Amino acid sequence: MENLNNVQEIIEKFRPIGWDCDGIGNVQILDEESGMKFWIEVSVHNNDVITDWNQYVFMDNNEDDIIRKEIQDSIDVAMLAFDCAVNYLLDNRCIYQSENGNWYEAFEYWRKPTPAEIKAGQGAIHYLTLACSECLNKKGQPKKRLVYFRDRLMYHKK
Repeated sequence: MENLNNVQEIIEKFRPIGWDCDGIGNVQILDEESGMKFWIEVSVHNNDVITDWNQYVFMDNNEDDIIRKEIQDSIDVAMLAFDCAVNYLLDNRCIYQSENGNWYEAFEYWRKPTPAEIKAGQGAIHYLTLACSECLNKKGQPKKRLVYFRDRLMYHKK
């Protein structure tokens, strides 16, 4: 923050880039201008993507917290930061948006039981839930079927 002396200047020049992800939907973004990093929570509920700041408790006697709160209170900063976080997860295949606009973090696959499983009394349909990163093809679309690495059997998208 050495180059930017006030909060309004940081807000006006805010340019986020995706920086890191913890693997469970939290994305760290970096403001290229100020060098400040922010964590954003991204989750999928009812086929919609939900975003929010990860830090929501600020100490009144901490100058960095006061500055960070003012920056996070800006709707323009929030929109840029949240879009950046969602795009970071899309680019890294952690979430997926279908053509109809629905969002997904994972997909369900199924397979019929093998003859050996039927003989052993395990004749039910087998289901598997996989994270997007495990089931998107090279074009970024969910695979209609795949061979699961653990059992080497073919599963079909539900």
